[in-house]
Amino acid sequence: EKLEALKASAPGDFDAAYMSAQMTTTAAIDRLYKAFIKDGPAGHVRTYAEANYPQLHMMGVRAAAQASPGTITNGAE
Repeated sequence: EKLEALKASAPGDFDAAYMSAQMTTTAAIDRLYKAFIKDGPAGHVRTYAEANYPQLHMMGVRAAAQASPGTITNGAE
């Protein structure tokens, strides 16, 4: 559904539509991983989730920074 909306977006609206889809997707992935790490059965898959969650979380943080430029700074203002 999100992919079809991106395909149908006007060229001038593509960036905003893409970032909206990115934010929705990364938030869903974040919730999925956190829930599995908390309640999933011990084993290889949970170990994988625990090891990769920090990278996935940072992807969401970076997407949020791109969606709202200027809200995260390097302190040089």
